[in-house]
Amino acid sequence: MSKTICDKCGRKFTIKLHTKEKDNLQITYFKCPKCYEEYIVTVTDEELKKNMKEATLLRNKMLLDCNDKEAIRDYHVLKNKNFIRERELKKSI
Repeated sequence: MSKTICDKCGRKFTIKLHTKEKDNLQITYFKCPKCYEEYIVTVTDEELKKNMKEATLLRNKMLLDCNDKEAIRDYHVLKNKNFIRERELKKSI
């Protein structure tokens, strides 16, 4: 288990991940056990989950054939798209 220090109260604690659903979003987070400050780790929706699965398939394809330039390009494009989508979802909550 990872340990961290709360930015708000300074307490050192072990991270315990939790998940909640809100407006068709899946939010993974942890909280400080002293002050209850919440830290969001990831936010996903159905579109992002689908794209993440596709990125995993492309990554596996790349690992099998490191010369597959199309898979490499598609993986990096999708990875960037997923990064941007998750950032947008985090801003929306």
